[in-house]
This record gives sequence, C-alpha cells and structure tokens, in this order.
Amino acid sequence: MKLWKKIFLLIGLIILVLLGLTARKFLIFTQLDNKNKVQQANTNVYAKVETQFYTVEMYRKGDCVKQVIYKTNQDVILTQLTRPDCRIFYTDDGKEKTRKIYQEQFLIENQNIIANYMNYFTLGEKIISSIGSQIRSEIADGKECYVISGYNTNFVYDANAKEYKLYIDKQTGLMVKLIEIIEEEGTLQEKINTYEYQFDCVTNEDVAELDSEEYTLVENE
Repeated sequence: MKLWKKIFLLIGLIILVLLGLTARKFLIFTQLDNKNKVQQANTNVYAKVETQFYTVEMYRKGDCVKQVIYKTNQDVILTQLTRPDCRIFYTDDGKEKTRKIYQEQFLIENQNIIANYMNYFTLGEKIISSIGSQIRSEIADGKECYVISGYNTNFVYDANAKEYKLYIDKQTGLMVKLIEIIEEEGTLQEKINTYEYQFDCVTNEDVAELDSEEYTLVENE
C-alpha cells in the first residue's frame, strides 16, 4: 500500500474514533438530561446547595417555593417565598427583620429548584460540549457518577479557573457536586459546591409564611 493511502487511512480511522467518542458523550448528555427532567417533574422537593460563601435550602410543594439563604460567617438569613399570586422577601441581618411583598403573578413551573447542567439551549451548544468535554466514571459521596470536565458551554468559567469537574449521579441525573480549581496568587485552590435532594418530604409548614409579627413590612420602592 502506498504511503499516501496509509496516511489517509490513518486519518480516516482517527476521525471515526473521534466521532465515536463525541457520539458517546452526546448520548450520555441526553440520557442525563432526560433523567434529570423526570426528577424535575416532582412537585414535592427539598434541595440543598452548599458553597464556601453560602448555603441555600429550597423547598417546593405544589405551587409554593421557598428559598432560604444562609451567608457563611455572617448573621444574615435571606428568605424568598414564591406563590402564584405573590412573592415575599424576608431579611434577617441579626439586628433587624424586614419583609417586602410583591403582588404579581408568577409561574411556579419556572421555579425549578433542581440544577441541570445537561440542558442545552441549542443543538450546536450540545455538539460543541460533546466535542470539548471529557467524561469518566467515579464514586462520589457513595454514588456512581459521571465526572464531566473540559470545555462545556453550560459552565460559567471564572477568569482564574483552571478546571471544572461536574459530578452527576448516573442513576438519577442529579448533581452531586461541582469542583472548580482556580489559581489565586500562584496557588491552586478548590472551590466545591455540593448538592443534596430529597423527594416527597416537604410539608405545608416548610413553605409557610414567616411570622409577620416578627418582620417589619417595608414598602416597595
């Protein structure tokens, strides 16, 4: 066989391998997205996200969603309660408690509290992410996960970020954790976000209004 034929054959084999790997990642992204959306269909969900800066607890029961934010190393608690006809913001800074009420119509269907990094806006973004991402398997927090790294259009890259590693439960499509490796003053550091989900456990009390007598009503500007 002539040399040029061997070269073209080798190039063709490399292209086929790359196409196969890209197709595999595209399929995995699709499967994870579909599994995640099955979880999103549940209207009784508790979610918790922990970062180095804050902890967020989220509750959804039917047409009510409550989000509670605890800022790390600060005596500040922010609570947002969303209902179809209004949204209430509560602020507790350790010294004063206030609340604001916005009388508007809200679509609770849009108040999704389950993170989904595999839901792409366009087919092109999904293809680009399939090409640029790397996927491997790993056990994290007792769950068998896909670890997705490399370039992904759904990642929000910090200017100093060196690497993102996204851990997604293979069985449920739910986020387990996100590790961001950044460089600060010549030193590599890890920023870790962890995710926790529970289903069919949220009660009416969890999504109830806070005691109005404790919070001073502030007029909207």
